[in-house]
Amino acid sequence: MKQINHQDTYQIGDPDNELRLSIIYGDGQTGSSDVEVNGVLIASGTLDEVLLGDAGDIVTNGGTVIARSIITQTNASSEHFSVVHDLEGGTATQRLLVADQFDQGTSASVTETITVSK
Repeated sequence: MKQINHQDTYQIGDPDNELRLSIIYGDGQTGSSDVEVNGVLIASGTLDEVLLGDAGDIVTNGGTVIARSIITQTNASSEHFSVVHDLEGGTATQRLLVADQFDQGTSASVTETITVSK
């Protein structure tokens, strides 16, 4: 299984704002994800606007959001896949994209580590 590790940063605005994360799988492929905030698993499955918590609390308690996704090739006509992480609630909505192609297998693992800061 192909493994990809990707890192990004996300800047909060108001520390009282709630941060939310949506994960979308592209190129006709399917997937499932786990999301951890500061080492605590908070959601699994197909994720749409998952509440991560108050921005200030996330920063104070470590400032790390990790999304681990397994992507499965369900579109036989494409070797490509993409995972889009949409974060909202900070200074701006941010779209984080990881795109690649399957190797010899029909699945891939993508780990997106997001450092949340003031």
